[in-house]
Amino acid sequence: MKRAALLFLLLSATCLTGGSPIARWTFDEAGEKGAAASVPAGFPGTMANASGKVQRQTERKRTFLRIPGTDAGDCVTLGEGKAFDLPQRFSLEAWFRPHASPPGSYTMILGKRYDQQCQLDWTPNGGGTIEFFVGGGHLTENRASANRIKPGNWLHIVASYDSQAEGPNQWLYLNGKLAKAIHNPVKLKSSLAALRIAQNSAMNMKSNVRADWDEVAVYDHALSAAEITALYEAKAERTWRPEGKTWSPPFEAARWQSRQGASGEDAQVDRMSGIKQTGGNSRAGEGRLAAAQDGVRFSLKGIPSTRVTGDWHTTFPEAVDLTKLPYCVIRYRARGAQRAMTPIPMLTLAGDEPHVLLTSSHAIQDGLWHLCAVKSGAIRRATGLEAGLATLGSEAELEVGSIHFAASTDAFPVYLGLTTDAVAGARTKEFTTVDLGKQYNDSLTERVDRLFSSDKPFLRNPLTRFPTATVAWHGVPFAVATRDANLVTPEARNANVNQEQVEVFGVSVKRASFLPESRNDPLTVAVNAKVSEVFMLLSCDFPAVRKRYSRPPIPVAFTDIEAFSVELHYENGDVDESFPYSMAAKGHRIWGLSGAYVVPADPAKQLQNIVLRNRTWDHTVSLAALTLRTAPDRLFPTLAAEPKWTVPPTVPTIMPRPATMVRDGNTITATTSHAQLVFDCSKGFRIAAIRPQWSDTSIALSPTSGLEIKQGDTTWNGTDLACTGLSVKGKNARIVLRCPPPDLPLELTLTITVRENGEIRFRVEALNPGLEVRKPAVRFPVIREATLGTVADTWVFFPQYRNVMTNQATFCKQPNHRGFPMQFMDIYNPVAGVGMCLMTQSLTGEAVQYCLAKDGTGANAYIESGGDDWPLSPGQSVTYCPRVLALHPGDWREGAAIYRRWAESWYRPVGSQDKAWFRKAVWIRSHLSSETGAKRIARMPPVVEPKSKRFRLAEYLEQDRLLLGLDPDILHFYVWAFDPEGTGDAARNGEYGGADYANMGGLANFAGAIAGLQEGRRMPVSLYTIW
Repeated sequence: MKRAALLFLLLSATCLTGGSPIARWTFDEAGEKGAAASVPAGFPGTMANASGKVQRQTERKRTFLRIPGTDAGDCVTLGEGKAFDLPQRFSLEAWFRPHASPPGSYTMILGKRYDQQCQLDWTPNGGGTIEFFVGGGHLTENRASANRIKPGNWLHIVASYDSQAEGPNQWLYLNGKLAKAIHNPVKLKSSLAALRIAQNSAMNMKSNVRADWDEVAVYDHALSAAEITALYEAKAERTWRPEGKTWSPPFEAARWQSRQGASGEDAQVDRMSGIKQTGGNSRAGEGRLAAAQDGVRFSLKGIPSTRVTGDWHTTFPEAVDLTKLPYCVIRYRARGAQRAMTPIPMLTLAGDEPHVLLTSSHAIQDGLWHLCAVKSGAIRRATGLEAGLATLGSEAELEVGSIHFAASTDAFPVYLGLTTDAVAGARTKEFTTVDLGKQYNDSLTERVDRLFSSDKPFLRNPLTRFPTATVAWHGVPFAVATRDANLVTPEARNANVNQEQVEVFGVSVKRASFLPESRNDPLTVAVNAKVSEVFMLLSCDFPAVRKRYSRPPIPVAFTDIEAFSVELHYENGDVDESFPYSMAAKGHRIWGLSGAYVVPADPAKQLQNIVLRNRTWDHTVSLAALTLRTAPDRLFPTLAAEPKWTVPPTVPTIMPRPATMVRDGNTITATTSHAQLVFDCSKGFRIAAIRPQWSDTSIALSPTSGLEIKQGDTTWNGTDLACTGLSVKGKNARIVLRCPPPDLPLELTLTITVRENGEIRFRVEALNPGLEVRKPAVRFPVIREATLGTVADTWVFFPQYRNVMTNQATFCKQPNHRGFPMQFMDIYNPVAGVGMCLMTQSLTGEAVQYCLAKDGTGANAYIESGGDDWPLSPGQSVTYCPRVLALHPGDWREGAAIYRRWAESWYRPVGSQDKAWFRKAVWIRSHLSSETGAKRIARMPPVVEPKSKRFRLAEYLEQDRLLLGLDPDILHFYVWAFDPEGTGDAARNGEYGGADYANMGGLANFAGAIAGLQEGRRMPVSLYTIW
């Protein structure tokens, strides 16, 4: 047991009447025996410094006590007995600052214990929560709380209770404002228990939170709102108000500090996509901070497939009042950061009311510089900035070049690339600006005001005004209007037509759900000239982000002519249709408030008109300026770079040869007609070499290739194991491996077989010889840092949902579920015509994970079995499904052919899989049977009339033919198994039976409807199932 050092705390005020506290403890000065604060008083507190790390610190004129949270014995006992027995009414006050801490931890801000009158505590759960318990631990009856409170800021907390109050009798205040008020029915009993900070009266709180206390106080009455506000204002740090229309905070690299300990937040996972929304099992990464030429750069190296987070913070020299500067403009560039269903803050203004300035969903992550503006509002007290990154394997980076707080949109800095300098020299003769004066009908300023008046005001490319009548953007001159009218906006005809109600099958729905009218609003500008390029300043009224089904929100952007296009009408009747090229983004995309764009023209033809077509409702692209390039050559000649396509060499005929397995001491060589593999068992197990038999292309491997075992956060390589058995018999090799017993008692038996078809087959058996349950994840075979020829020519193919085929950096890992329905992956060199296929041959549905990655060192791959969900009991053994490694000529298609041949050896189509009509189906028409599901998803009546149970199939098919002129290839019943009493017709999770048939009017009625389609209309039918 650690020896506790007893030190004395002195009271600054005792037993005062009126609005004064019973006692107030401060930590401004060392008292007796060097402990803490002190004015003579009758309630000396004692500090238990069990860790030896409790210390008094000073920061920006504030002296406080820091308790590190490394030992639950660290605490301060302020008093006990009658003086603090307050069953009728009381108030607790604290100036307190928590720091990031692991989930599930708590610390006592001030109190006894929840069942000993009062407990005011902090926990990182709930995004940071302050809890005030009175008389019990019930989360609704006895607790007033406030959550989503970020650590790292000083908080003024007051918790009050008055048993005689009518209505609410328990209040929690945060920074002078009421956070929660409840009525607590408890009748408090007398309690002489100890009053403490950092621990409860029983000394059994799991206290591992690093936190700071500036001062605390106890009152014998419930403080009024006015008293609490006065207490906060009297102590709150004084603020400085910048003069002028803009202010740029100091944020150079030397001012920033890394914030450790923020890993492992509570998991919130989207059930459809599996995307971690917050921390999950995240790990605090070793983030890097560096001074950059234009500001400060934060970066984080990912650890596939672990979620890694990095957090940094900087404190202003003094708190700043930004009430007169309600806008913030940020120049940044980012790449590789994880997006999540709940956007992750990347840049936050810290203070009493923290404000997120930039999130993972708002940031454009293309590595290019961008400017954004956010309406931060009237921030009374800002204390610093916080930066954060999260990644699931990528190299994440955020670089901040500048931050400006502005009084108005007119005070925004000049937009990137925009200058008032004239285009120099002879180049001016190459451009002709078009006068749009008579067509201007909208205002850039008004558009900015409209966008900033939305619920979540955020602007990209925030050009709010033109400083002069002639500007240049990326060296191209434009004639603009500086007055109020400076945009040409097309009239949005029939803007509300799709909001009208129409009757469909006797049910009223919005036209947007039934045969909606599409948008095709033109904006025409006369040209009458021969030009090679058309340059445009475009302005968009897009919202900041858009939500996606089961995927994280992303920035709104137009990327194709279905959303917006530019038509070039020539005098001879020809029409070219183009999508603009962004000069800033260096690609074909439109986003943000303002930007410069270009489309190519045919200089040999007379261009008569330019027509801009808006095709997306509620998203309008306006024209601010138009410039024509009259020179015959183009400034942007390469508008789309076609990827280099490599045709693999002709697949050679590989002569058959006997498959052999040879042992030479501790080395085993497996040889087939296609491959030679060398296994080194001199120190555990590793794959020493892989050689193709038909090619002299070298395959380089890391010496760590072979096998891995992972349990918890520890990974053992095959060379960490001991080889206890080695034998060869015919075409089979048997290798027995043991893990070091103190670390992980586990025995693995590898069986390797060479086959006449050129494949090498592996089986692995895992045995737990220990006395405890183990949860090893066995990865075998493992390929590390493989290069087939060169790194650049080494490609990977991963046939998941949304296939991955690349020679660039990537990381893919999937279990064998609907997102990865096949059992193979491939590493190949299309130039040399050499590939390596890794696959399983499972017929049981055993849980397996497939991993394939590529980085600057080469390709990495493994097949993983076991893990946390598949524990091994003492004495239990398990044999995992067979694996195959096969070398092949050609590219990934030869690997797929190997898998196909195996599948064809056992698979027999069931139902439709081998039918021509199924293979050629293009249009699958989906119908919902649930009334609320149809209303929520399709916003149309269900295919089954809810009361009569009559199917509306004939009516729907007739409308489909009117719209498209043909019947669907397959008619699909979606959400036909549901609970009509559940929230939103909750699905019954695959329990198909009587209740579901009843929803369809009974089994006979449902079967009759299906028969009418299959037999009467010769139309295939499918049913949605969950597996």
